[in-house]
Amino acid sequence: MKSGYIGLGHIGRDMARELVKSGRDTIVFDIMPEGPAELAQLGAKTGASPAEVAAASEVIGLCVRTDQQVLDVVSGDNGILAGAKPGTVITIHSTVRPSTVRTAAERARAKGVRIVDAPVSRGSLEREGKIIIYMLGGDAADIEVAKQFVEPSAKQIVVAGGLGAAMALKICNNLVTYLEFMASVEADRLARRSGLDPALLLSVMAANGNATPSMQGFMKNRSAMSDQPAARAAFEGFTAIAEKDLDCALEVAAEIGLDLPGARLIRERIRDIYLGGPDDT
Repeated sequence: MKSGYIGLGHIGRDMARELVKSGRDTIVFDIMPEGPAELAQLGAKTGASPAEVAAASEVIGLCVRTDQQVLDVVSGDNGILAGAKPGTVITIHSTVRPSTVRTAAERARAKGVRIVDAPVSRGSLEREGKIIIYMLGGDAADIEVAKQFVEPSAKQIVVAGGLGAAMALKICNNLVTYLEFMASVEADRLARRSGLDPALLLSVMAANGNATPSMQGFMKNRSAMSDQPAARAAFEGFTAIAEKDLDCALEVAAEIGLDLPGARLIRERIRDIYLGGPDDT
C-alpha cells in the first residue's frame, strides 16, 4: 500500500511516523518544514504539495486543523484531487463537521476518489507505537482499506457507520472532555478558596477515579502556565481547537433540534477554563 500523509502537526506526525516505521512506502507533506524533515530521516519521501503526495499514493491521511483547510487540501489549487488517481482513498483525521466530510466526499466522488472520515483520539501519553484510537465512517469497502492504513498506530479501531458517523462520534467524545475540564477547574477554584491545597483534591480524584488521565494532565499543565510562557502559548493553541470543537457540537445539535445547555455554557467560558481568570486568584 503506497501511503501519503498531509498535516504533520501535534498528532499527525505521530501517526505518519508509525506508517514509515512499519515499512510502508510513504510520502508526506506539510507547510511547515519540521515534520517532513523528521520523517525524511526515517525514510519517508517528501512532496512539494498535496497534489504531489496524491500522485504517489493509494491512501492518503489528512490531519489539518479547520474545516476550510480540509476542503482546501482536498479540492483546492494543487490539492489532493489535482493529483489523485481514481480509486484513491482519503482518510480525514481532522475533527470537523460531518457536513464538511460530506462536501469533501461529493467533490472527491466526481474524480473517482473515495473518502473515509477517520477522526482520532490519543489512547496513550506516549508519542510512539500503537497509541491512537480511530473512529471510522464510510462505505464498508473503503473502511476496510482505511483499517489497513491506520493499523500501524492503532490502539483500537471503532467502526461508527456511514460517512460522517465517525465525525459525530468524535464530536460527542470531545464534548465529554471539555465538560470534564470545566468540572476540574471549578473544583480546583473551590478548593483554593476553601483554603485547601489543590494537590489534595487531585490526589483524591485520581485515587477514586473521578479524575481521568486527561483531567489530571490538564490540571497539572494548567497550573504551570503562570511561570512557564511555553505552557501558556500551548494552551492558547488548545483554546482555539476547543472553540472549534464546541462550535461543531453546537452546530450538529442545532441541525437535529437538540439543546445542549452544558455545551453552550462551556463554549462561553472556554477561554477562562483554559487560560484562567479572576476566579483563579
